Amino acid sequence: MVHDFSFNQNGCRVATTLPGSKAAKAGILSGDVLIKIGAFPIIAVEDYIESLNKSTPGKEVTIIVKRGKMDYKFFVVL
Repeated sequence: MVHDFSFNQNGCRVATTLPGSKAAKAGILSGDVLIKIGAFPIIAVEDYIESLNKSTPGKEVTIIVKRGKMDYKFFVVL
């Protein structure tokens, strides 16, 4: 997953998902805005990085994204 570093609102917007990646397989799309990973709210890209650093590899986490006006929940094994 590649982030849109020009995004200046709450969350972390996905610029693109790489084909075959865990994010792509889970259904996360370009333009989705990550707003929560596990128990960690995502306000900025630094929160995204911190949430991954504090998560256990191989464990399934819930990722909540905003897509348009709707929130969607995905389950991804890190």
